[in-house]
Amino acid sequence: MPTKVMLDFICDYIDGELTTSDETSDVIWVPKSEVVEYVTAPAMLFRFKNVLEFDGRIHYCSYVTKPEFKVISSRFV
Repeated sequence: MPTKVMLDFICDYIDGELTTSDETSDVIWVPKSEVVEYVTAPAMLFRFKNVLEFDGRIHYCSYVTKPEFKVISSRFV
């Protein structure tokens, strides 16, 4: 498994419409309180929870996904 750098961003909605694409057949707006119910991959769930709990500090994490998801480090910088 190659090493990757993953960055997550928090944005504010300004305008626009949701649209499907060749890669995405369905798109929906989901309330923050319900978003984790739609995420099944452990690494994505971990990242989404970090975004939802954002308190202004940068959260640095490292993890592996194979053979199973495991957090290696988690700290604030």
